[in-house]
Amino acid sequence: MKTRIFLSLVTLLTLFAMGCSREVFTQSLRERIESKEASDLERLQYYTDSRIVLSYSSSTKDNSIKAGKVEFVNGVYRYFVEIPKMTPGVAKPYNKDVLKVFFDEGEKSYLLFEKNMSSGENQRRDTRGRYQLAIAREQGGIYVRFEGKKWRLVEGENTVLLIDKSLRFEDDTEKRKLKGVRVE
Repeated sequence: MKTRIFLSLVTLLTLFAMGCSREVFTQSLRERIESKEASDLERLQYYTDSRIVLSYSSSTKDNSIKAGKVEFVNGVYRYFVEIPKMTPGVAKPYNKDVLKVFFDEGEKSYLLFEKNMSSGENQRRDTRGRYQLAIAREQGGIYVRFEGKKWRLVEGENTVLLIDKSLRFEDDTEKRKLKGVRVE
């Protein structure tokens, strides 16, 4: 009896895992989707493959920033935003190589994800052709644009976009099953 319950549980978990699998969003996948209709990009569900943590510092309280964790240390307000791993988002095209991905409501609450075409030493991770968080390296750290401001990236430099495999657009090709040829 216990063996039967265990096997049933393992089978259910396997089916659940297969149904919820994700796929990395790449430039070739974007081109296939846009070849059907560009608005299809906005109908996909996107996810982050890792956690993203942002920090913004200001000497005055900034009311344009939505509520979140705020610290007041040594006369400086520090705002923090966390986007957990696998957070769902929606995207809009920014240009042919960049997507604006919204993880919160608001017209400026997006992060840019760009097609990674670098290779060799400039490559942050094995992500060539994938959509990766767009960052700017500066003397004081790594920064991203969020809510119309320059935020310091604390964690998530190598984050790439994922989509549900079930939502991926398949090619519209018809299959035909051959019956074979017999010797007469």
